[in-house]
Amino acid sequence: MPLAENFFDSDTWALSRNLTGFFVVVFWLATAFWVLKDARRRIDDPWLVAMAALLGLFPPFLGPIVYLFVRPHDSIEERLDRELENRALEERIAERDLRCPVCRGQVDASFLVCPVCTRP
Repeated sequence: MPLAENFFDSDTWALSRNLTGFFVVVFWLATAFWVLKDARRRIDDPWLVAMAALLGLFPPFLGPIVYLFVRPHDSIEERLDRELENRALEERIAERDLRCPVCRGQVDASFLVCPVCTRP
């Protein structure tokens, strides 16, 4: 018998084939789980999260790559932080009192020159 025929009929080949199949399935399920966890972090709508999870499962290995291209850029937490920071900046700008850059005296927005140091 030729060597190739004996190898493909051996227990070693069957074990390596089964282990490879097992690890491929585990990797496929791990990528689908990652898509689900990432979608929960980035998407508010539960239906879109479910669609992203299905995309992570089917088609295998191609779905997570497609998801990487269509997912939102930032997470829900990052968006909320950015909105909070913008609100705080807007409030600070609205409340701030104008001061002269030279003498730091308080001025009004309608003044052309500082009443303290007479600088424009």
